[in-house]
Amino acid sequence: MPVDTAATLLDLLRQTQLLTASQLDAVEQELLRRFPDPKALARELVQRDWLTPYQANQLLQGAAGNLVLGPYGILERLGENALGQVFKARHQLMNRLVTLTIVREELLSQPQAVERFYQEIQAASQLSEPHIVHPYDAGPIGRSHFFAQEFVDGIDLERLVQQSGPLNIATASSYIGQTALALQHAWQRGLLHHDLRPANLLVSRPPTSSAAISIAAKTPLPSSDQLRQGTIKVSNLGLTLLQPRLRSASAGGAAANADFIAPEQAQGQPLDVRANLYSLGCIFYYLVAGQAPFAGSSSSVKLRQHQTDEPKPLTERRPELPPHLDQVIRKLLAKRPEDRYQSPQELTAELAPGLAARLTLQASLSQPVPSATTIAPPPATPRSWRWPLLAAGVIAVLVVLMLLVWLLRGRGAGAVEDRSAGVAAGAGFARYAKQATREATILATLQQNGYPTLDGKWYYIGPFANHERNGFAAVYPPEQEIDLAKSYPGKGNKSVAWKELPNFRLGQLYDIKQVIHQDNATVYLLHEFEAPQASSLEVGLGSDDTLSVWLNGQQLLAKDIYRGAAPDQDLVTLPVRAGHNQLLLKVCQGTGDWKFYVQPRWPDHLEKNFASSLERDFPNRPTR
Repeated sequence: MPVDTAATLLDLLRQTQLLTASQLDAVEQELLRRFPDPKALARELVQRDWLTPYQANQLLQGAAGNLVLGPYGILERLGENALGQVFKARHQLMNRLVTLTIVREELLSQPQAVERFYQEIQAASQLSEPHIVHPYDAGPIGRSHFFAQEFVDGIDLERLVQQSGPLNIATASSYIGQTALALQHAWQRGLLHHDLRPANLLVSRPPTSSAAISIAAKTPLPSSDQLRQGTIKVSNLGLTLLQPRLRSASAGGAAANADFIAPEQAQGQPLDVRANLYSLGCIFYYLVAGQAPFAGSSSSVKLRQHQTDEPKPLTERRPELPPHLDQVIRKLLAKRPEDRYQSPQELTAELAPGLAARLTLQASLSQPVPSATTIAPPPATPRSWRWPLLAAGVIAVLVVLMLLVWLLRGRGAGAVEDRSAGVAAGAGFARYAKQATREATILATLQQNGYPTLDGKWYYIGPFANHERNGFAAVYPPEQEIDLAKSYPGKGNKSVAWKELPNFRLGQLYDIKQVIHQDNATVYLLHEFEAPQASSLEVGLGSDDTLSVWLNGQQLLAKDIYRGAAPDQDLVTLPVRAGHNQLLLKVCQGTGDWKFYVQPRWPDHLEKNFASSLERDFPNRPTR
């Protein structure tokens, strides 16, 4: 059940051991008195980087048990893949970050599958190549199993292309060459990659770059030029747990790797390393073109196209592509294995001669070049004039500050300033903006103080299947990409596309059956918004039935529960970033009602100062 006191939150922190002893002492001796409200205390711990937003949300929901797995403390949920749920975690004794995967129960339902799983993990752990993600640990958990591997502080190539577009050609070549080195090392030791695609190729943060790259997308994404010195890390290498998924793909089902699967792999034939090289050719095409060779078709059509069709020439998409690299990609994409490179080592030998020169040229182009029109710096100011100029500058600053204070005092009708409370960004005064209704006043006050309101257009896509309550765990296309222009196969393999959600209002229960007239279904809801500054926004949510929440690709809530919808069943703190944001919700329904609820809530400083004003203007209603 949700945590209702700060003391209860402190007890959960002690139980989970997510904080150090000194941090727990600071919470007990200092913060508990300053923040008696558990949500305010959790927000302070997030701001201090003692907790992640995911940990804070789980603790406030009373789900502390989800945050500890053996010796590992869960930091955040990274998503799902063919193997199961994936988390960022820390080994609490060794203080080592790992990527933790909890394997789907159905993949290890037979004793022989479990035995094979541990054999594969052990074999993969013997690999010692810098471009391969290293497995650390594996073991049972409940009715399933987990494995922990090296955490890569970076971004996968799928998300990199989705967020920044096609890559610089030299950068793409470097990434393919590094991947080939990893595949050669694994192949020589008897291991193949059974799910080679961009999502399984991670770019680690360049060691010489100060630009931060985060899987949680907490910082701006660097350009491909900044990433050129990053190291590729190949994940999930050698795991045949993915084979059932490949069989479903060959039968015509939806599969995320249908874009990158070799013809012989789609036909269920025996595989060797040349199948990995075909997949690598598809990835090379994707990095350069910004889309897969046969994008836009259903999985079954893509599998047939891999066997019979030729993709659109890359030179039509990237005319600057050197002929040498165009030939390399064509050879990788040959339909017959014997027409491709016969080993990854052959590929690296082809890439190396031209690649070094191109990287050197690109590096030189990235350096600033003196221009004939460069303006020379002004001559130094004589010492005799420095103090009068400094005094004039101080006077000018004071005049500007006085003008700003005068402008802030000149507020419109219905707006009230509070000089004791700061705005989200820590500047200016908190402002109360009375409107015609209570709901409009809440939203207008948020907007006046620099917070997003979540008002405006909302979109939906669906239905996707939820047979036997499997929709919650299923990963449908909106969790992998958000493109309002695309359509996807939905429930019953019928095409579904994003549409504007009609008649939706914040703060009211919305019946999804207005737009989707089916039971046992899954729907995704999307709101895109711009924020003037980074902030933390608390949102009250309700759903009938399950509810999952992502902000900018980071999952903040995953609640597998069957219930009727009601306001504020779940409270989630959104770590809003300055600029563009994407809020994605997923609601799975069985039968009967199908509703959801969204309402942003005032932060504590607005609630403290303006709750009485709101009650005065709109009496006999809940404050938030």
